[in-house]
Amino acid sequence: MIADCAVYRAGERRPGSLRLERAAAASQQADSFVWLALHEPTPYELTTTRAQFGLDALAVADTPKQHKRPAMQIHGEVLFAVLKTARYIEAQEAVRLGQLVLFVGHRFLVSIQSDDAGSGVVAAARKELEARPELLHNGPCTVMYAIVDRIVDDYVAVLAAMDADLHQIEQEVFSPEVRQPGGRIYWHTREVRDFQRATVPLVDMLLHLAAGRFPAVPTSVRVYFGGVEDRLQRVVEEVERNSALLASMLSANSSQLATRQAELALEQTRLALRQNEDMRKISAWVAIVAVPTLIAGIYGMNFDHMPELSSPFGYPAALGAMSAISLVLYLLFRRSGWL
Repeated sequence: MIADCAVYRAGERRPGSLRLERAAAASQQADSFVWLALHEPTPYELTTTRAQFGLDALAVADTPKQHKRPAMQIHGEVLFAVLKTARYIEAQEAVRLGQLVLFVGHRFLVSIQSDDAGSGVVAAARKELEARPELLHNGPCTVMYAIVDRIVDDYVAVLAAMDADLHQIEQEVFSPEVRQPGGRIYWHTREVRDFQRATVPLVDMLLHLAAGRFPAVPTSVRVYFGGVEDRLQRVVEEVERNSALLASMLSANSSQLATRQAELALEQTRLALRQNEDMRKISAWVAIVAVPTLIAGIYGMNFDHMPELSSPFGYPAALGAMSAISLVLYLLFRRSGWL
């Protein structure tokens, strides 16, 4: 889909929108350039765009593919750049990355958005530049600067939202309450690494543009790329600190989990020892009580011929025997530590 196609002359947009088939001819007018914005283009639109502006066939063929990292190549007098857009989805605590491809020539700029992750970047850059004709007068490279500047603004916003979540995770890790933030730590570690892949390679690209290694970049525009590179460098450094912080939190969380597991194992050992001690006490008392119970049970059978039945000392003797045996057992169990 063609999001917008317009010709700019001396920094001012000409009225109306161009047809794709007339874009190349319009770009040849004096002091003019064409800005074509495509969003999820059809094969016909890609083929027509390539024919209109003489773009590299392999670069155009690679446009629908999802590149993992930003990249920049020069094909003749045309700069081919792959940029990664980003926005933070708070509900999912996830960084959603998108892709924006730019073809920058002396008299044209073609932007191709392959998803909705950064669909507002190009429109916002166009609105900003059309309000500043003195800047837009510098040509297509100024458009590229404005787009990259918007992307870096989004990086800053993503970083701020991510920092808020990392602060919350840090509080959970060092909270006295028993929590398990390990899953969130692993998740954010992956998101930070993906974000690093989107931001770090862009630093070198901006350094090359600021150094004038692309001849189409006017000297007056190079300083703008240098300013964006400075901001991006601060973002990259902050992302690296976040990565180190997540590693520290993961290590601290692992240590806390190990400590809690050791404490739990120790408590279980203490409980087992107390249970064993209780069982020994119960067994000792059962053994002590069993002797008089056995003797009393035997004498309770009421047989005619029982020891000491006819003796006046039989009952006291039986009681004494039961008491003596119970006392001896008690002393033995006490000495062995069971009581």
